[in-house]
Amino acid sequence: MTLALAMLSRSVSAIPNDHFFEYFPGYGPGLARVAQNNCSIEISDYHAGVAEGCPSHAEWPQCISGRAVDCLMEHMSEMNKANLAAAGVVLGFLPSILSLVGTSTAESGILSMRRPLLALLLAAGAPVVSPLRMFELTRADQHVPGFTAANYDEVFMGLSDRLRGDHPGRNRVALLVCCVQYLLALGAVANLYVMSYELSVKAVCSFATDTTYHPLLWAVIALAIHGGGAVAMRLRYRDTGTAGDGFRRLVADEEADAASAGNNRNHRNNNRHNNRRNKNLVHRVRSFIYHEFTPSIIQDPTLTLSLRQPRRPRGGRPSTSVLFIILLCGISLGTILHVIYGTLVMSSTMFINTADAIVLAARYLVSTIACRAVMAFEIGGMVTARPPLGSGEPKRGEGSDR
Repeated sequence: MTLALAMLSRSVSAIPNDHFFEYFPGYGPGLARVAQNNCSIEISDYHAGVAEGCPSHAEWPQCISGRAVDCLMEHMSEMNKANLAAAGVVLGFLPSILSLVGTSTAESGILSMRRPLLALLLAAGAPVVSPLRMFELTRADQHVPGFTAANYDEVFMGLSDRLRGDHPGRNRVALLVCCVQYLLALGAVANLYVMSYELSVKAVCSFATDTTYHPLLWAVIALAIHGGGAVAMRLRYRDTGTAGDGFRRLVADEEADAASAGNNRNHRNNNRHNNRRNKNLVHRVRSFIYHEFTPSIIQDPTLTLSLRQPRRPRGGRPSTSVLFIILLCGISLGTILHVIYGTLVMSSTMFINTADAIVLAARYLVSTIACRAVMAFEIGGMVTARPPLGSGEPKRGEGSDR
């Protein structure tokens, strides 16, 4: 996230400094020669912010940058212009294709229940969110294709047996799996944002020639959508798999000691209450570290989701069910608009040929597939290691928001 914000701020602050200095390899030498020999005045005016060529639009930055773009386009051959149009087609289809490969907000929300840091990295490493249907309130296992399907067992059961066994190499294998997951996630994040930054400064969006932030903004928006999905998942479900690890007993003891301290304020009860609080904090930290850096396939206790009972509104505040419905509809609409925005940004990219566009699309696809592979491994591990989702759900009429 820090890398994304740093590059986004750098991209925004680059205006009007970095455009028309660097180009993609395919057109780089030719465009650099044209910029130096034929369009030096227009490009210099753009860098200096001079609007002499736009008397009727003196305050319109896109007019200044448009003069430089028009000059470069005038000195391109028709073959290169056709190649540029083909590259726009390749990149224009990219967001829709990636949406078929990418992860959904339900998947990232489920993973964030136990491994929030890994879920954050996987969300940041994939530029597109798999869209959800509007106004469909289905269970989390129906949002995640194959979440309760038996086909995961064939793939992950053997690995689960090896990791759960008592053989000497168990901890080393688990550590290796965790390291590979984070390396893939970090590599996907670095590849995505470096590539988005290059696309921002080496190419130009035809609908906003004076800006350099649109490709980076498109990537960052996906992270925000996944964050909304994680919030929606917590409004809808709770993890009951931690009930057996002593956490609930610590909370109950803390509440009992707090009540006792309120009735009998003596030094012994206050010390006892503080000790319980410190013990609870230590337990929270240890539980976070254990779950974050342990593959889901061997976590104990395993993730068990059950529906939350909707809270009744108090003081004019909406209930959790209403908030969940509003947030879910907003996320569904956001994923659709995000794909449309990405299509607009990518299809309008200028000064990149087909070969460079294919390489760019392949790099986007690699980041998305890497994040998808790690996500599928984690979701499959949860399926293999835990009882069926919803086994702890309330009975009919209890906690249903339908």
